[in-house]
Amino acid sequence: YITLILQTINHKVVSDITGLRTFRVLRALRTLSIIPGLKTMVNALLRALRMLISVLILILFCLWIFSQAGVQLFGGTLRHKCVLQIYGSPAFGKTYDEFYAEHILNSDNWFAKSNGDYVLCGNATGAGTCPSNYTCLPDIGGNPNHGYTNFDNIGWSMLISFQLLTQDYWEDVYNKVIRAHSPWTVIYFIVINFFGSLYLMNLMLAVVASAYELEVKNTGKVISHLALVTQTELPDHIYHIPYCA
Repeated sequence: YITLILQTINHKVVSDITGLRTFRVLRALRTLSIIPGLKTMVNALLRALRMLISVLILILFCLWIFSQAGVQLFGGTLRHKCVLQIYGSPAFGKTYDEFYAEHILNSDNWFAKSNGDYVLCGNATGAGTCPSNYTCLPDIGGNPNHGYTNFDNIGWSMLISFQLLTQDYWEDVYNKVIRAHSPWTVIYFIVINFFGSLYLMNLMLAVVASAYELEVKNTGKVISHLALVTQTELPDHIYHIPYCA
């Protein structure tokens, strides 16, 4: 109707608002009132959204705690690299500190795998070691996975904690941290996996299931009430009509 009215006023405006016709796809929502089971499910999801507010607050609070712990424990750990040992002396007019800085910051001197990823290492007990002629140095180069995998600040730490919380390829982060830090960090991953993934995520599913159960009970009560009202108000001679029954 809007496009027809504007077409009578100005033909040039119609071409700019033809996108309004895409809202006609919303007519499919009328099927919600036709299919009882679908209507119950949608109402249960809407009811669950209100109930999930407290759960989401709890998840964000736990995510913040995990992120803070990640910054304190693993901040800068994933920037450790195996650097080739220095052989030779600096050129004329260059100090040894300058020669040393150029050597360790040159990515050609870092030990890498066959796929091009640089090997992580650590100086703590049980951490990954470097091959011969290489030394493990901290704060060298960037973080793994194009810099996305790190616990250097609270923002990146929350992103990685959310990845661990949802178990989205969490074993990659686990292997990198274990190699760059120490095997004792497995306690952090046990807590965030069992408490976060198995408890918090399932808590959301439990809220949705509880909302669906409540919606089914309310739907049954409404149907029973309508049946009782129908039996008390309608005459006895129309009970045989299938529609009224």
